[in-house]
Amino acid sequence: MKLVGGYNSHVMIRNILKKMLTNPLAQQFSWAGRKNKHSFKDLKLANIITQAVRAVHRQITDAEIANSISKWLSQGTLRFQRESNSKKKYSYVEEEEHVAAEEEQVVAEYL
Repeated sequence: MKLVGGYNSHVMIRNILKKMLTNPLAQQFSWAGRKNKHSFKDLKLANIITQAVRAVHRQITDAEIANSISKWLSQGTLRFQRESNSKKKYSYVEEEEHVAAEEEQVVAEYL
């Protein structure tokens, strides 16, 4: 994990989390398990991430790590919504292009 890298500890944590968790999975967690979510801080993964980050950024505190992970987890729903909307827009554009091509074909047949 320490090979994931990042120009600072916050970016490194974000990069690790992006590789380890999907957005739907991230939605099920909060750092402390509030709002009827599972506690991330109690997972072995939290300890592994901490060790990996500390191997590169020795001065980072537990509070800074917890804050970075907490912020990333809290944005899981928003990232998922953006991802879903992006897929919908792509499908809509494909459909528009398909309809336009069919219309051109019909016009060409009548000319």
